[in-house]
Amino acid sequence: MTTKTAVKTMPNKVNGVDVDQINRFIERVEDDPSFAEMQFRASNEWIDGGANRTRIKEFYAGCEEDTTRAVPFELDSDEPKIIAGNDATPNPVEYVLHALIGCLTTTLVYHAAVRGIEIESVESNLEGDLDVRGLLGLSDEVRKSYHHVRVNMRVKSDASADDLRELAMFSPVYDMVSKSLPVAFNLETF
Repeated sequence: MTTKTAVKTMPNKVNGVDVDQINRFIERVEDDPSFAEMQFRASNEWIDGGANRTRIKEFYAGCEEDTTRAVPFELDSDEPKIIAGNDATPNPVEYVLHALIGCLTTTLVYHAAVRGIEIESVESNLEGDLDVRGLLGLSDEVRKSYHHVRVNMRVKSDASADDLRELAMFSPVYDMVSKSLPVAFNLETF
């Protein structure tokens, strides 16, 4: 009788990213472009005043519905007291800053990992300038959203700042925020 011993190989991790898994995903996309199509979803419910709650759970990826999340993520938003909110949570435009820097950071780290570039640390600060006269309907000449966002990122790595900046620019949220996008908006009463 012979005994087989299973050999467990450690994943090829760079920057905490399983590079083998990412490469397998890339190969699937190259073999079947429909594998690249993803759809993320969110539902939202108003609570009171400026407070509302967004739930995020299922999504479509890899040519199928992904139902691996047992419970939804819940994100609450509110408004600062100066504009009649309770200031209990970040407001939606602050979440945009979070989404932007989260995506820039993750994109940088993942692209660096696939290229074998080690990242020791990433620290960032963001500022978004917004003139609320547009939001309040006091001026048609003032944009309703941020009119300028500054991202200051510091990365500890042996790679050059230019090379790392190029990797971060693959960020989907950076693309959305910096170029805007069409949004189909429908509202109905019930």
